[in-house]
Amino acid sequence: MEKDESNIPKCVEELERSLPVTFLKKFEPKKFSKLYATWLGHATVLVDIEGIKFITDPLWCDRASFTSFVGPKRYRPNPLNIENLPELDFGVISHDHYDHLDAEAVQKIDKLHNGKIRWFVPKGFKEWMATIGISNTEARPDKVTEMKCWAVKSPEKSFYFAGDTGFCDSEFEKIGKKLGPFDLAAIPIGAYEPNWFMKSQHINPREAVQVHKLIQSKFSIGIHWGTYHMGSYEFYLQPREDLKKYAQEEGVSNFVTMSPGEIWGDQENQIFE
Repeated sequence: MEKDESNIPKCVEELERSLPVTFLKKFEPKKFSKLYATWLGHATVLVDIEGIKFITDPLWCDRASFTSFVGPKRYRPNPLNIENLPELDFGVISHDHYDHLDAEAVQKIDKLHNGKIRWFVPKGFKEWMATIGISNTEARPDKVTEMKCWAVKSPEKSFYFAGDTGFCDSEFEKIGKKLGPFDLAAIPIGAYEPNWFMKSQHINPREAVQVHKLIQSKFSIGIHWGTYHMGSYEFYLQPREDLKKYAQEEGVSNFVTMSPGEIWGDQENQIFE
């Protein structure tokens, strides 16, 4: 695919039909869960693991760029106002690309938390916090930027965040054997065409299904799609359709997409609006 087929609608009403957003006033599941999460768009996931709350790659900006007037524009809003974030214990950042690190959002979250939030950035360390173990593991970096994925484990539950990554079956198999299985994983599925250009730093839905299996995820949600026009050529809904197709081919029923703002809870693997 060498032609831009993204075709993101300019009509807000059409986007609301194809990519609905569930706006949240607060972050809590409808049923008691030891692990629950919501996708806030792109690679931003808000997670509660046994009462410890954290966020991944926080992004609220209108453009994933160093400026407000050029660069990838957000076409679906964040479902949670940043002021309505719950009290966070920490945040993880996979790498410093503009679509994964919103400096203004980080500063605002810091201010809301009186500077007490811990930010874990990709600098090759391992740290233990109270009962929560956080490990960073190698992804497939490009030639310029170090990229990390993160595993967060409590005594009973575990979460995996892939960030940005290319595909390498042996590395994901190592992660699964060393740190898996995972109760929940957030795996990227978008920005993969043209493949020759994107494959070193982004995986496609077929590869994402393999990652899900290799890391031994009990349930996975697709991220890194449906939020910004990242310059990739696939149709803007293609990641969702391709994931459904390849998951079905592999007999995988526990890897799905969510609408931004829906909440997944570990009680029977349910997604709630």
